[in-house]
Amino acid sequence: MNPRLLGARYHPGTALRTKQLIYLLIAATTNNTHFDRIFKQRRGRVDGFLTVAQASTRFRIGARAASRSMRKLAAQGDATSCHPFGEPAIGAIFDFIRYHKGHLAWRFADEFRANFTNPKI
Repeated sequence: MNPRLLGARYHPGTALRTKQLIYLLIAATTNNTHFDRIFKQRRGRVDGFLTVAQASTRFRIGARAASRSMRKLAAQGDATSCHPFGEPAIGAIFDFIRYHKGHLAWRFADEFRANFTNPKI
């Protein structure tokens, strides 16, 4: 991940858990290799899926608290933007993000995806 994302603020909702959830979504994004960037048509409809059980295990919190955080981030949706410290804003970070019955699906915007890669092929 690009170091400029580590010190970035995310609006709306700058709670620590929201930022950690965004980092977890970055880690769970599977199709963001250098090859995928060259051939953008290889991108899937979504960048990944996350369950309440995965989030609660990762954050060591209860399922209800994890569900609440996931629902809150999904409700903010496309309005969530990234503001690196001392730099211009990246803009919206999601093309879309949806929560349904304990599952979160998302697709990052291309401008935001340029700041992190998945080294696996």
